[in-house]
Amino acid sequence: MKKGNKYLAFLNLNEPTERSLEYWNEEVNKDSKLKKYVEVLKIRKAYYVWSSTPGDLKVKGNSVQ
Repeated sequence: MKKGNKYLAFLNLNEPTERSLEYWNEEVNKDSKLKKYVEVLKIRKAYYVWSSTPGDLKVKGNSVQ
C-alpha cells in the first residue's frame, strides 16, 4: 500500500442484538470514550468495513484489480 492508492471496500450495517447491546453497555461503564459508538449502534447507524476477498481490491484507472 502506498499513499494515494485507492481500494474498494464494502460497508455493512452493524445490526445489534440484545446480547451485543448488553455487552457494549457494560464496556461503556469501563471506558466512557465508547459512549458515542454505543449511541450510534443503538440507532442502527454503525457500519463496519468488509472485503469479500482475502486480498485487497485495488482501483487502478477505471478498473478494479
